[in-house]
Amino acid sequence: MISLVLFIPMLALPAFWLAPAPIALSFYALVLLGCLATYFYLSRLRRRYASTLRQLLYGRSGAVIQIAPYLRVHIEGEPWSAQSGEALRSVTGCSCMR
Repeated sequence: MISLVLFIPMLALPAFWLAPAPIALSFYALVLLGCLATYFYLSRLRRRYASTLRQLLYGRSGAVIQIAPYLRVHIEGEPWSAQSGEALRSVTGCSCMR
């Protein structure tokens, strides 16, 4: 979804038809720089949220949905991918450790 911000400069291209080249170029440069700044700001926010989400799940309990080919657990109504430090054959519950 964040990458849609990079599409906005395409909408500013008609400025080259409506205004003289120096004015259109400066307008387009402002739109492009604004979109790039917004893109990098939103991508940093997204990464920061992902790290705090991990902290929110710490210590929660859930149910194992699937073991093979990869481990899937159900924690507070949402399915999550998981990892185990040891081989699993059958499990009934789980707890978030990191």
